[in-house]
Amino acid sequence: STLYTPQPVDSLEIPSSLEIFGQRVDIAPLRPALTPIADAARSAFRMVSDRPDVRIPIRNEQAQSWILTTYLDDTLRIARGDGGSVFVLSKQNVW
Repeated sequence: STLYTPQPVDSLEIPSSLEIFGQRVDIAPLRPALTPIADAARSAFRMVSDRPDVRIPIRNEQAQSWILTTYLDDTLRIARGDGGSVFVLSKQNVW
């Protein structure tokens, strides 16, 4: 199996609100505090994207794992893996 190096998006936009469990939550007041985190994430993604893809031999055909989606909308998916990993995926329009 091959783990492909993620490609960073050009911009990471923090929305002004999120819908969580059917409730719209205004996060606009948190944007100033979240901006440095988004900038750090962008920097980390750039460092990772420069790395080559990793090839990993999988010898056990019964190896299993799972991922639980905790938030999903048209452009964003937040999920947690069985090992405690958190995945934040954003959809990018490619024209």
